[in-house]
Amino acid sequence: MSMGDALEPLRRDSTPERIATQLRSGIVSGRLPPGQALREVEVARQLGVSRGPVREAFQRLIQEGLLEAHPARGVFVPQLTTADIADLYLARGAVETTAARLLASSGTAEALGDLAAALADLEAAPAEDWNELVNLDLHLHEVLVRGTGSMRLARIFDTLAAETRLCMVALESFYPERAELVTEHAEIVQAIQRRDAGAAASLLDRHMADSVRRLAEGAGPSRDDGLPA
Repeated sequence: MSMGDALEPLRRDSTPERIATQLRSGIVSGRLPPGQALREVEVARQLGVSRGPVREAFQRLIQEGLLEAHPARGVFVPQLTTADIADLYLARGAVETTAARLLASSGTAEALGDLAAALADLEAAPAEDWNELVNLDLHLHEVLVRGTGSMRLARIFDTLAAETRLCMVALESFYPERAELVTEHAEIVQAIQRRDAGAAASLLDRHMADSVRRLAEGAGPSRDDGLPA
């Protein structure tokens, strides 16, 4: 008797994906802090897997910007300098202010509806769950960019999102009143909804600049070599 389609093919890369997911969660939650060294053999031992898939997971996270490899030193969770942070938010500002102007001037009803839904999810998030707020915050920004229909803007945003998560972990202490974070996003969405491209871009610029200022205040002295302390 034939088994037919009773079994599904195993995904050859499923183990590296699962390892990468666990490591990604540890990094963006702060359980694996900036500067933390990661050793293949130790991660493999803790997860009960061989070193090969761990090595592949490391490579994936290095490509995402969530890990850094330094010759002869190993693999580390990135420790962003104040210059890195400023550069990251400069790039995000360029992408997202462009997206906000496009949505305000010519965004479809569907795109504006998706943006309103993303804001509603952020507003409904429990204030004590910072990780969930981070996820919903970034989701709103992603919806903003993808709403333009530009695949290239969306691709650029995706490359910046991982490093943004590293920054958002550090931003928690600067938002003791979670409502302030929600209000900043609501003002941007409302400007887009009333088709005020100038106000939307200006509010986004201010949001990015405020994030850089807050992060720079908490980062301490800037390092020039980019290596973990």
